[in-house]
Amino acid sequence: MVRSIAFCVVVCACGTWFPVHAEPVEWLYDVEVRVASRTQASANAALQTAMRTCLMRVTGQVEVAESLAVRNALMDPASYVQQYRFATSVNSEGDDNDVLVAHFDHELIQELTKEAGLPIWPSDRPSILLWMSIRGRLESEMVGANTQVGNIVLQRAKDRGIKLILPLMDLSDRQLINTSTVDGQFWLDIEQASKRYATDLVVAGSIRENILGGARLHLTVWMKESAISSVMEIDDESNALQQGVDKIANLLASRYALDRDLQNVIRVRVDEIRTIAAYAGLLKHISEQEFIDGMDVVSYSNGLLEIEVNTPSSSDRLVDLMTPYGKLVPRTPQLEESSDSGVLDFLWNGEK
Repeated sequence: MVRSIAFCVVVCACGTWFPVHAEPVEWLYDVEVRVASRTQASANAALQTAMRTCLMRVTGQVEVAESLAVRNALMDPASYVQQYRFATSVNSEGDDNDVLVAHFDHELIQELTKEAGLPIWPSDRPSILLWMSIRGRLESEMVGANTQVGNIVLQRAKDRGIKLILPLMDLSDRQLINTSTVDGQFWLDIEQASKRYATDLVVAGSIRENILGGARLHLTVWMKESAISSVMEIDDESNALQQGVDKIANLLASRYALDRDLQNVIRVRVDEIRTIAAYAGLLKHISEQEFIDGMDVVSYSNGLLEIEVNTPSSSDRLVDLMTPYGKLVPRTPQLEESSDSGVLDFLWNGEK
């Protein structure tokens, strides 16, 4: 990779090419950390690193504020793990490495974030397609799946908890996309090539030599047809890929993560609760959601259950957060009496 580069990224988001239909990320609490040896001392150190990564994923923060609760947790990370084991991982160069694989307890991590007052980034996150060109002094290339550079990008994206996808760069892609397409900002060609991947967001980026001897990250994001641009100077080009991914993750987290300093009590009404199984299933489902900090049953009548939930979410955001799992279906249109009283109405589509 060239010594000095400019990293220019364009993110096309909701309101442009594709609507955002986020789905839950299943691996947020599964972390893999490379270890020097298969010893208990290595495991203890790796578990602390793994816990920091897990907290980074679920909060959206690169540096998690180390309150007393977080410091105490990091002193005993094993107590937050359901299981951990050593395994062998093959890196991008084909070499075997020893790693520790830790599966953190979802409920315990969520309780820790609540106690520490950390933000929560719900696990329903958009998928992101990344088109990236690397323009060196002698040659240029597109970064595709299963490449060394691509694996570096994907690993950082996974550490940050974002679902990043790299293009195959097969014949279909190469007919539409090359480095000049990305560097020249031929957005219609990129839009056409992106359709086969059916992701929620599309990112187009280029890495190229900078005559000033430094590195620059230029990021433009379209959110609901509004363009947001930023520029970052990077001293060490080896960090450019990581900081580029971090910038994307930070933008998504700033939009979708919920600040626990803000708490709302929102009344929710759910119809079609006609059995004990449905009643228990609904309460269990709601209590398991990361964005629900507490709830109380208000009333029940003829299959209609009314509850109040404590959440850092707004009412509009709560509707979006409730629906990806398919168990709660927003009632459309909302009942007239609900719109006046601020009650959110759903139909139960879970256990009957």
